[in-house]
This record gives sequence, structure tokens and C-alpha cells, in this order.
Amino acid sequence: MKALQNEDGSALIYVLLIFAVLAITLPIIFSYTTTMSANDTRNEYEKLAYNLAVSGMQTYIQSPDTFQTNYGYLPITLPNGESIDYYQYAVPSSLAAEYTNRYLTYSDMTSSDDYVVVVEAITGDHNQNRQKDSGERFFNKKVMTKAVTPSPITEKTDTPVLSLQTATTTSPNYITGTAEPSSTVTITDKRDGNIYSVQATVDGNFSLTLYRPLYEGDVFSATAKSSGKLVSNATSTTVLAASAPIDDGYVLIEEPDGTQTVVLIQPTITTADKIIVKSEVGTYTAPNGEYIEFTAENGITIEEGVSLTSSGNGSQNQGLILTANGGDILISGTRLEDSSNSIFSDVTITAKDGNVYMENTTLIAESNVSVTASKNIYADYSESYSQKKNSGLITFTLEPNVGIIYVDNMFVNKNASTIPSNAKRCGTLLSSSSLLNGSRGPFTSCN
Repeated sequence: MKALQNEDGSALIYVLLIFAVLAITLPIIFSYTTTMSANDTRNEYEKLAYNLAVSGMQTYIQSPDTFQTNYGYLPITLPNGESIDYYQYAVPSSLAAEYTNRYLTYSDMTSSDDYVVVVEAITGDHNQNRQKDSGERFFNKKVMTKAVTPSPITEKTDTPVLSLQTATTTSPNYITGTAEPSSTVTITDKRDGNIYSVQATVDGNFSLTLYRPLYEGDVFSATAKSSGKLVSNATSTTVLAASAPIDDGYVLIEEPDGTQTVVLIQPTITTADKIIVKSEVGTYTAPNGEYIEFTAENGITIEEGVSLTSSGNGSQNQGLILTANGGDILISGTRLEDSSNSIFSDVTITAKDGNVYMENTTLIAESNVSVTASKNIYADYSESYSQKKNSGLITFTLEPNVGIIYVDNMFVNKNASTIPSNAKRCGTLLSSSSLLNGSRGPFTSCN
């Protein structure tokens, strides 16, 4: 029995020893396992942060414009409910070491100054302060940077156009116009010097609510700025008398530096600058038996969809007359007609020191049609009509005779001529019966 007791006591000692060993080793094993699991988790989060930062920077390098879409802070939720905090922004090169303190706006990145693109991906940041705090066991932060020297910006934003306004004693009033889509338009009220900023819509329209009456002679100016472009040239408009027929449309007077002034279309316009007849004019007939005469020192442009008609009263110097003493005359998709009942009812287009470009344009005169240029005449896909039964003339003149007259796919209703007669011509007339210098063509190749 004693031996049995000794054996039982020995077995109990062994059991107690085993429990003692387990009591010592199990916490160690559990701690090791837990540590390994935490390390694995930490490593996984570190990989996530690294991969996201690398991916973000690669996306910027391949498609810089995508940087604007998610500029700043973007939280990304993982399938397990955890989140990664993603940041992308830019700072001036001089502040690269302090990139968490000063941000550039996206529009600042379109300036000519050097900057640094910064991409951050952070895991385990419970309070989004972008630094590791107590209790944030799985905090990992990966930062990638790229120094950027922007290409010099040379393209200007399109010049905005202010709509015509008439005087009114009521308030509010609305200063409206068109600009490059989504651009920022800055409008200055010259009466009191106040400066306003409005955003153009995606369709390019803008409107400023002005809480004061409009007085005849008030001047408003405007510029526009699109992201990635320089500020536009300035444009201005003057408030007209309350009775002004603004529905007739407007003309732009453009100075050599691109500055534009909006004026009401009228039969006679003379300027030391350039005339641009806007498509908003539509159909315009000179009132009260007046004839149309536009004279500019730096060219004339008539936009598509415009139809101008002179309706003289039979006196001398009647007609529809466009004269550019310098620069080109550009006419596209336009109808120019003189319906005066006079022997002087001519359509006369003259570029004294430039080209005449006509495309899809119709010229109609009671008497004669005359197109003159010092360089080249382009009259493709256009039509010229003389309504005079017997002696109406259609002439194309080069002074001096150094350029080419392009008449491919042009229609004339009467035999036309060039001055001088040996002027170079190219193309083929559409006319089946009327000729140019006795021939329908084909003339010299237009290539």
C-alpha cells in the first residue's frame, strides 16, 4: 500500500510539473502567436499603404489631369470595414520639407513655378492627424513625392463677350455674356470700380446680378481665366440709350493686343482696329435707305450665319462696301447683298494689304460684284450674282499680281473676269454657262 501511495504521489508530482510547465510556456506560445499575427497584420497594412501610394503616383505621372479629380483627401474603405486615408496634393518647391503645412490649389499648379506633387497613403490613423498616436498599433504611412517643372503657359483663355445693355432705372440688372466654358469671369464696373467674379457654365454662359440702375454711358469690362491657361484679353461694353435697338446684334472692335469692345451694329463703322461681326447679328438690313460700309485698319471678320443687306435710296456711292486697309477679310457662311435701285448698287470687298477669304458665301448686287486683294483671293464654295440684265460685272482683282485666285466650286451667274487678265487662277467653276476669263476651268491645280 505504501508503495502504491508512493507511486500515486509520484504521478501527482508529474502532473503538477506538467501543469507548471504549461503555465509557463502557454503564455509565451500565445504571446508569440499573437505577436506573429499582429506582425502579419502590420505587414499587410504596410503593403497596402505602399501599393496605394505607388499606384497613386504612377496614375499622376501617366495622366496628370486625374490629379484634379481627387485633389486633397480621399478615404478608401476596405472590405473588412477598415479604411486607408489617401492624400494627394502639391506644394511649392521651396516648402517641400513642410509639405503638411501649405497646399497649392490645383489652379496654382498651372503656374510657371516649380512645385512638388505629394501622395500619401496611411493605414490605422484613427483620428486622421497623419501621425502615429497611442493605441494606433497598425499605423503605417507611405509618402511619395515628385518634383515638377511645369511647361511655360502660352495659351490664353478665349476673350469673353459681354452682351449689349440699355439704360434702365430699375434694379436689379443682369450683366450677361459668353466665355470659355467653366472659366472664371472677372467683371469690372467702371462707374464705381467694383470688381465681381462669376463662373461661366459648361455651356459658356455667365450672368452677374447688379443691384443698381444702368445709366447710358456706363462701361463694364471683363476678362476670363480657365485652368491651365493665361488670363484672356479684356473686353468691354458701354450701356446704350434705353431706345437702342440692341436686338439687331453687335460687332466687336478688336485692338491689336486682342482687347475687344462691344458695339451695336450700324450701317457705317470705321475703326483703326479690327471689325468682327458676330453671328448673333443674324439678318441685318440697313435702315432708312442707308448703305452698309465697314472700314477697318486691321481686318474684317464676318461670322457664319450673318446676312447683311444695303437698301440705298438711289444716290451715288451706294452699295455694300467692306474695306480693310490692313489685315485680311474673312467671310464664312455669310450672305452679303445690295438691293439698292441704283447704278452704283455694288458689293465691293477690298483687302488693300491682305487676303480675302470667302467660303460658303453668297454675294448679290444689283449692279456689280468686285473682290480685290493684295495677296490672295479664296472664293471656294461661294456664289456671286449680278442682277443687272446686260452689263453687270463680276471681277476678281489682284493688286499687285503676285497671288492666286482660288475659285474651285464657285458659282457665278454671269461671265466673270480677273484683273489683270493673266492673274493666276486655280480650281473649276460650278457654273455650266458662265465663265471666268472665257473658261470654266479646270485652271491651275490648287495644291
